[in-house]
Amino acid sequence: MSINEVQLAKKFINLHQKDQVKLLNKLKQHELNFLDLPIVKSTADHVDNIPLSYAQTGLWLTWQLNPESAAYNMSGV
Repeated sequence: MSINEVQLAKKFINLHQKDQVKLLNKLKQHELNFLDLPIVKSTADHVDNIPLSYAQTGLWLTWQLNPESAAYNMSGV
């Protein structure tokens, strides 16, 4: 059986997390390595609902308060 790696990667990225785990287990059963799959752009609707990390929230807030400030571009010391 021939598997199109791009189609498999697209299928994976558009699945919910519990279904991704199931697919990873099936890949292991067939001795396929997930890391060999190509990176594809996600088209899933649920991707828009991923919350920002703590660091991203801080950067967003800093920019919202003063978009012209250089603080947004400063690295943490």
